[in-house]
Amino acid sequence: MATMTRFRYQVANRIRVLFVCAVFASCAPTISLVRPPESYKGPLAEQPVLQQGDFWVYALGNGTRTKSTRLFPNIGFPLWVGKTWSYEGETRRRNLPPTSTASPLRTQVTCYVGAFHQVSVTAGTFGAFQCECQCELLPRLVGYQEGCGVWTDWYAAEVKNIIRRKAESTAASFELVEYKASRPTPSAKAAQANVPISPKTKFELNISSLNAAVARGEVKEALDSYQFQAREAEKNAAASLSPQQYWEIATSAYQYASRAAILNGDLQKAISHGESALEIAEKTKEPHPRLNALFRLISGYTAVRRFDKSREYLDKSLELLKEIPADTNLRLSWEAILHDALGQDFMRRQEYLKAIDAYLAAIYWRAPLKTRLCSCCYSLHKIFLHKRSRCTSWSGNRSIRRLG
Repeated sequence: MATMTRFRYQVANRIRVLFVCAVFASCAPTISLVRPPESYKGPLAEQPVLQQGDFWVYALGNGTRTKSTRLFPNIGFPLWVGKTWSYEGETRRRNLPPTSTASPLRTQVTCYVGAFHQVSVTAGTFGAFQCECQCELLPRLVGYQEGCGVWTDWYAAEVKNIIRRKAESTAASFELVEYKASRPTPSAKAAQANVPISPKTKFELNISSLNAAVARGEVKEALDSYQFQAREAEKNAAASLSPQQYWEIATSAYQYASRAAILNGDLQKAISHGESALEIAEKTKEPHPRLNALFRLISGYTAVRRFDKSREYLDKSLELLKEIPADTNLRLSWEAILHDALGQDFMRRQEYLKAIDAYLAAIYWRAPLKTRLCSCCYSLHKIFLHKRSRCTSWSGNRSIRRLG
């Protein structure tokens, strides 16, 4: 009885912060529309495939010019009039000196395609989607929200990139003065002409698209699409002198194929795709895609009850995590995700105090991000219910053994 009282006392002390953290949590993911409504008959732009030799030269507001060989990030393809999307990022506080070491601020940018019309820039006149974007700082505070800028981008499918940006300051504005873009593939031309999209590329590489597939009962179709996109990206990488972007696409496609395979009940295929994702992710030399691939393998081996392999990849992930700079949103997010998985592993091993420590660590890392804490809260609640049973020993490693 004294042992049980001691256990409850320790748990109560460790859990004291739980309900304060939980008030910031939200358990419902947002699912955005990934294809235009069936009644839409206007222009449509799919994500372009860049080729060796493509480039864009921009005139900046300060009178200088810059050359780019990459697509601008965070464009919410496919684009159509009325499309809305959002993404998170980071920014520095205004008026800070360049040498400041202050941590960056988290932001959320929301963009809306308000129109499609002809736009003239130095490089020519093009049909372009007008994308109006607004930036807000996170976390949001009740009754007050500090902004971090508004701007308008114009994207032209013919050019395969942004052709103009109009921002609040002249220094942040620019327009296209010269470019070279390979001709769109037949499938891209069909998409721009609003011809029905091939089922093989119907599903985007994001969680919203996969969730929408689940809601429509199209998990098998999504799996086929992700497999196709992964193989195509591998082919493009093999034929390209700059394969990095295609490795990243292939890694992401295999990861979503692994997710879809689990949802489809094909667990061996989920593991196979996870291993393919990890193999390609290693080529990128970047920790984030490698962590994503490792986490797919953790999920896959857990689904087939190969907990030894799952823990092996979890340990590798925790070691790889050290390559991400501390105090960044990416590091905080992965600390939370991996400690949540570690808590589940300790639960299976009936090492309940270690599980509590892992779950509370996950809550600690998630609290600054204001992300969902529900899974950790639920798991800790299960531990409380589980420990109502009688306990007979308190061993040197503080484990508790449950009797029937």
